Amino acid sequence: MNNARVGVNFSTGGWSPKNTHKDRFTNSKGRVTVSGQGIGRIGYTVFYDGYYTTSEVVDFDEMDVSKRRFLPWNREITVKMRRIGERVPMYAKRVITELPVLDKPVGYDLMAGDWVSPYGKGQVSDFVFFVTKRYANELDFDGELRLSFSNEFDGIYAYPKDLLFPSGLILPSFAPEKGYINHVDKYHRRLPGKYYEDNYDEKQHYYFRVRSVAENGKLKKAMYGKIYRDINFGVNDRKTAIISFNYYLNPDYSRNVEFDLNRNFLNEEAFYSPREKPKAN
Repeated sequence: MNNARVGVNFSTGGWSPKNTHKDRFTNSKGRVTVSGQGIGRIGYTVFYDGYYTTSEVVDFDEMDVSKRRFLPWNREITVKMRRIGERVPMYAKRVITELPVLDKPVGYDLMAGDWVSPYGKGQVSDFVFFVTKRYANELDFDGELRLSFSNEFDGIYAYPKDLLFPSGLILPSFAPEKGYINHVDKYHRRLPGKYYEDNYDEKQHYYFRVRSVAENGKLKKAMYGKIYRDINFGVNDRKTAIISFNYYLNPDYSRNVEFDLNRNFLNEEAFYSPREKPKAN
């Protein structure tokens, strides 16, 4: 990318670091060199018209003491960016809510942004949560959450973490056609004499498919969406459990999940990276 603006931040000092910021532009080959002095970490941000901003913090783990410089020297970083596509209005919500009841499947309506009746105003069980838990005290507890779905071709797709890169648009614009499974399980536990364990992963993101319609045993159409970060729940002395997740649902039956931040059908705050808004040069 020619003439992309690259900002690099160098920090020096200890408890009260001093930051030095340098802006440069890439050449005709899409390359730029930025040098500076600092501790073993830099932060960079890349802006290019028509693309989502990409930024990342890069650590240098080794040091050449004799030359007083961090290694690898002349490090080369390849930056990936996602092109801005057709952003669409969606039902988007940052959910932190109390599960109405344990040991029983409870539906959540993504378009209503609420539990289904009789626990809320929802009518369609897009997500179905089932939570069990046992809590004796803070050193002796365990709990499991299963997220499942209502229709044959509904499901969830865990996006491979090794394919992620620090674009302002966290996931690719279009949900995959295949690879969905009918449930995902999460757990938290600490048993007497054991260490705490869970399978929550902040870096895990998902696509999902709901309200699917079958014809002659095949998928005819469905609504697609995405979940940023993992699904989480609490195991403590509450009567039930607090569940949290961040979702985006496109109701137009296409696989496009590139959200227009200014057109949220729920008119609520949704989770997104500050870099998700495109920036011009």
